[in-house]
Amino acid sequence: MAVSQGTLDLSGLKANADLSAIQYYFVKAGSVVGEVAAAVTAAGSVLGVLQNDPKTGEEATVRVLGTTKLRVTSEASASPVTYGGFIKSSSTGMGCGHINPAASSFNVAIALGALASGSGTYIEALLIPSTNATG
Repeated sequence: MAVSQGTLDLSGLKANADLSAIQYYFVKAGSVVGEVAAAVTAAGSVLGVLQNDPKTGEEATVRVLGTTKLRVTSEASASPVTYGGFIKSSSTGMGCGHINPAASSFNVAIALGALASGSGTYIEALLIPSTNATG
C-alpha cells in the first residue's frame, strides 16, 4: 500500500548532524531552535519521519501527519509490527511495535504494513499526533 495523501510536512528545518543515513527514520527536535536530530530515545516523543537525506546544516523535510514510508524493526523491543497496531520510536530511530506501553512512552504512528521479526524493512505508516501510550 503506497498512499501518500493528506500529508503535512515541516520544511525550513536544518539537520543538526549528518542525517543522510536515516531517511524514513523518526527525528526529534534538536537542541537549537530550527534544528532536527536523530530520535535515539526508545519510545520518546518525536517530531515526525525524515523524508530526505540531509547532511549537517542542510534542510530537513519532516513528515508530521499522514502516511509515510518508515523503516521498522522488531528487535529493539522484541515487539513485532502488526497491521493496524501502534508504533513507537526504537532506540535507533526506527519504528517498532508498541505492545506493552510504559507511562513515559508515546504512540506516534499506526502500521499499514507488518514485520514479524528482523530489522530494516520499510512499511507504510500513518503518522498520528504523539500521544502518551497509557493515557
